[in-house]
Amino acid sequence: MTTLNVSGKWHYTPFIKDSKVVNGITFLEAYTKDPPDRWEGTFKGTSTDIYKATILPSGAWDAGGVVLFDGVISGKKGTLVIWFTGNRPDAVADWSGKWVVLRGIGELANLQGEGTWRGQGAAEIGAEGYVEYSGTVQFDPR
Repeated sequence: MTTLNVSGKWHYTPFIKDSKVVNGITFLEAYTKDPPDRWEGTFKGTSTDIYKATILPSGAWDAGGVVLFDGVISGKKGTLVIWFTGNRPDAVADWSGKWVVLRGIGELANLQGEGTWRGQGAAEIGAEGYVEYSGTVQFDPR
């Protein structure tokens, strides 16, 4: 099994699909609109994302969802299903979170990986932002 350290930037632009407020807590369902999100660094490609976020009355955010990455990693082309989760303590703090590869397709079919992400993110809905990712991936020879 070959292990590779990975790092780079995930550029994304969030759009709201649905939102509601219950007892002062805001629940959002968000997604990526065309053009797709961009990845640079070890992961080179684009992604379509869908995720949910919760905003507490204190201003703290929690979010999680699925990224469908399509691109190249270490010369191998394919698609990855990546699950992510993260939070930020208030509306101006940086985000931090974790990611894990759930499944690969094509030349990335046997890729496993996990890591962290961090950064300011998008300043507002509809504005592009980015976070930095890092971690490790392994190409399982099966």
